[in-house]
Amino acid sequence: MKDLKNEKIVENKIPDKYKKIKKDVIYRCIGEDFNEGVIACGYMPKPALKDSQQDFVIGYYSCFIVLSGQGIYEDEQTGKVPINAGCFVQRFPGQTHSTKILPDGQWLEFFISFGKGVYDYMHQLNLLPKTPVIASTFDISVYTPMDTLLSRLKNAVPAQYPFILADMQKAVLQLCGQDIPRPDPENIPPVIHDACALLSADFSRNIPLPQIARQLNMGYESFRKLFVHYKGISPGNYRQEQRMRQACLMLCSGISIKETAQMTGYADTYSFTREFSKMMGMAPGQYRQKQLEKIKKNVKD
Repeated sequence: MKDLKNEKIVENKIPDKYKKIKKDVIYRCIGEDFNEGVIACGYMPKPALKDSQQDFVIGYYSCFIVLSGQGIYEDEQTGKVPINAGCFVQRFPGQTHSTKILPDGQWLEFFISFGKGVYDYMHQLNLLPKTPVIASTFDISVYTPMDTLLSRLKNAVPAQYPFILADMQKAVLQLCGQDIPRPDPENIPPVIHDACALLSADFSRNIPLPQIARQLNMGYESFRKLFVHYKGISPGNYRQEQRMRQACLMLCSGISIKETAQMTGYADTYSFTREFSKMMGMAPGQYRQKQLEKIKKNVKD
């Protein structure tokens, strides 16, 4: 099993010009009803805890992709979900939610907003994910269309707003991975990407690996061999590594050890602590303290 002790849990592989970006946003409106006609997008750095949003609710649809940093999304139905670079987060119209930012100065998001009516029909056509947080198909190539979208909206006249709105919908589908699949440069079969998504989800439940194989319409042995061939690790070990990565993010985001154990599928805190210590080389509490000390040091520097 791969040792995660010396690995960065989140790698912020973003172009240098974005690392110190300042707030760069634009809001426009089609018609007079803001909740129905808003079109907006832009880059939002959130360096401090005060930039978090507690019990936040809006009347329109908004989403963002996390480009750098860590935090927690929470609503009554979903509970607490760790968010980090590569996560696609949706703010549904009328739904109260909170986003808590880890105040290490690393947070950067790109958001897109449009009216409730547009959201309603996209939702009815099942074009959008039903959950507020998903792992995006994020890669460096998304920066160009984001920059283009922001520039176009800044320079648009009202007659051009409907066309930009259409481009915004396309951009959202691309960011959340609901667009037409693009060729993979490494020629990894789509079934492996699907397997990784399934193995990296719903850690609170013990999902048998043969069940995942069945979801992929494969026999377990064939699935296991194919997965090892492309990923260099067994499906079981891959899921355990992803479980530990999520646990690390939860601990660093202020979630208690008990809650982290429950949300990552352990029967009790003792079982979680034992497995965490085995993989990470230290107890959960020690790991959290060490990471927080690193963050404080980086902020001072």
